[in-house]
Amino acid sequence: MKKLINKIKKPFKKVSNIVLALFTFLAVVGGSIGLTTALVNPVNLWWQYAPIETPWFIITYTSVLEYMELMQTWYWYSIGISIGAIVLGLAAQIRSIAGLKKIPMAIVRSPITLYQDIKTFRDWLFNKIEY
Repeated sequence: MKKLINKIKKPFKKVSNIVLALFTFLAVVGGSIGLTTALVNPVNLWWQYAPIETPWFIITYTSVLEYMELMQTWYWYSIGISIGAIVLGLAAQIRSIAGLKKIPMAIVRSPITLYQDIKTFRDWLFNKIEY
């Protein structure tokens, strides 16, 4: 019974990890773009590219200008929402505080760990060749 439950859990765990990674990526990228847009205010740069026409949609200068005006009107809110999206995306990846404490030493020990993994693979490969 336990093996059956583990077989059922395994695909769901993979799918949930993929969804979590996708959420993290979208939240961090979206927050970074929002933060950059709020801080830089790239209205003058938009003149070079406007309008953008594709088979599915058209982005005109006025629509982007309205968006930029909204971002600048609610400046602190847009910065807060952007930073919140970045933090939320990164917080979704943090499983526990204990894991955070282990990260610096894992980085320091990563060359040793890599060497040990390569050595283990080498020994396994040589054992297969000798056999």
